Amino acid sequence: MKHFFCYDKELATYINKRGYKSVTTALSPTTYKKFTIFVRSPRLQKIIDEFTLRENS
Repeated sequence: MKHFFCYDKELATYINKRGYKSVTTALSPTTYKKFTIFVRSPRLQKIIDEFTLRENS
């Protein structure tokens, strides 16, 4: 099972609002930056692509 580590708060919120649940949220032990982990899937990739298009338009 592959995971997507998301360090972008806006993207993580966007993914969650589309009904895709995260595995967990944690802090990086070296940088102390918050990240959210999602299980990779075609549906997740579609949501990420939608977010990217929205951000770049």
